[in-house]
Amino acid sequence: SLFVKSVVLLPYLLSNVLVAMVWLWMLDPTLGLVNHAIEAVGLERQPFFGGDSQAMLTIAAVNTWRHMGLVAMLFLAGLQSIPRSLYEAAALEGASEWQMFRRVTLPLLRPVMVFVLVTSVTGSIQIFDTVAVTTQGGPAGSTAVVVLYIVQNAFGYLKMGYASAMSMASGVVPRIFTPAASSPFVSLSGTTTLSQTLRSSIDAPKSSLPSTHTLSGPVVKTRSW
Repeated sequence: SLFVKSVVLLPYLLSNVLVAMVWLWMLDPTLGLVNHAIEAVGLERQPFFGGDSQAMLTIAAVNTWRHMGLVAMLFLAGLQSIPRSLYEAAALEGASEWQMFRRVTLPLLRPVMVFVLVTSVTGSIQIFDTVAVTTQGGPAGSTAVVVLYIVQNAFGYLKMGYASAMSMASGVVPRIFTPAASSPFVSLSGTTTLSQTLRSSIDAPKSSLPSTHTLSGPVVKTRSW
C-alpha cells in the first residue's frame, strides 16, 4: 500500500545529520533506549559508537537502515517493469519457479542491481555526515573515513594541496569502479534476447509452432529448461 511504501522510504527522506543525531541518542551507552532494552533482557550494555570494534559497524548499520527504503523501491520498480507475459510463457514451457527466477527475473533486474551496487560503493566512499556527527573519526581513529581525512587536512592542518590531491584521487576511484562493475554484471544483449525469445513463443502463429502429439485437446508444447 501507499502508506507502507511511505514508511519504508521515510528514512531516506531525512537528512544524514538528523538520522545520525537520532541514532546517537538511541545508542547512547547511558541514556540510549537500545541499551535500556539490552539491559532489560539481561545482557551487558554496548558502547556502539564508543567502541573501537563496534563504531564502524554501527555507522554502516545506520547508513544501511537509511538507504534500505530507497533500494527496496528501486527493486520494486524493477520487478513491476517485467512483463507478466514472460512468466506466463515460461510457465507454459514447463519452467519451475526457481528457473523463472534465474532465467527471467534476475537477467531483467541486472540494470537495477548494477545501479544499486555502484551508488552504494560510491556513497560509502563519500560518507562524512554520519561520522562527523557521531564519532568525529574516533575512537582511536577507527572511523577516520576518506572524506573526514580530507576535511581535517584542508581546514584543520591547512594542507590544501594535499587535500586537493586526495579529493581528486577519491573521485577517480568511482570512475574506475563503475565500468569495471558494469561490464561483467550487465548483459543487456542477453537480456534482450531472452525477452524476445519468450515473447516470440507467445506471439508465434500456430503454423510456426513445432509439431506435437495432439489428442482431442489443445496443442501442448514443451521445452527443456
